[in-house]
Amino acid sequence: MNSRRPTILFLTAVLLFFRCLMASFMQALKRPFADKKALVLGTAIGALPGVNILVLGFGLAESDRLLNSRRRPLGWWQMEGIMSKTIAAFAIAAIYFLPVILVSTFFLRPFLSAAAGIIGNSGFISLALWGNSPFELFRILMGLGAELSVLVASNFSLVLPAALLGLLFYYVLPFALVNFVKKGSIAEAFNSKIVRDSFSADYFVLWVFFHIYVYILFSALAFFFFLPVLNFVLLGFVSFVSVTTAANLFTQVFMEKSRFGKR
Repeated sequence: MNSRRPTILFLTAVLLFFRCLMASFMQALKRPFADKKALVLGTAIGALPGVNILVLGFGLAESDRLLNSRRRPLGWWQMEGIMSKTIAAFAIAAIYFLPVILVSTFFLRPFLSAAAGIIGNSGFISLALWGNSPFELFRILMGLGAELSVLVASNFSLVLPAALLGLLFYYVLPFALVNFVKKGSIAEAFNSKIVRDSFSADYFVLWVFFHIYVYILFSALAFFFFLPVLNFVLLGFVSFVSVTTAANLFTQVFMEKSRFGKR
């Protein structure tokens, strides 16, 4: 009986850990729908080509609201702050991904040229922009995926380092953006503690859960993306919901680490 006690304690601790994470996850899932006016405004902005990049600023404004315990909901009166946060977020992301761009430029030039040729010759871009046949688009996508898969497999040793580097930066980027919002300085997005804190069990599990959720959300609405006009509205809706959920999720993890003195 005593030999089983450590196992029981370990399993109990694991269950409590996942229970706490699921509570945070469910709270984050509900947040985009808590304020109907913000949901309508965010969906409208996300549906407009060119303007839809401001949805990222909405997410950072939501993160700022949580970090500073503000109860005032998101709205059009915060648009100036949302625009400045969007510009800063793109600058941070560009700096993070600069090494990946440099590696791709110098070492993957033949691969990128071949990939661009495959995409251009497939007719995908013209059909996606001006076509009206979802089934034809799906057929081309399937063929395009197969050709690109063969290309990646034949250049795997070149693609893998750049892909892993890009994945690493993409993984730590949410914490970098939250730290920027918290400290109010772009330089704080590159604090070395960000990488250390992001490689924790709670952050990793919630990061995986979030991407599974986004995949399910897109899959559930995939058919409707082929419908004229409605596809823009749905894209705006999914963008706003995804970004707001991510902002709540990763800000909660950030605040928990701050609360227990880990930052």
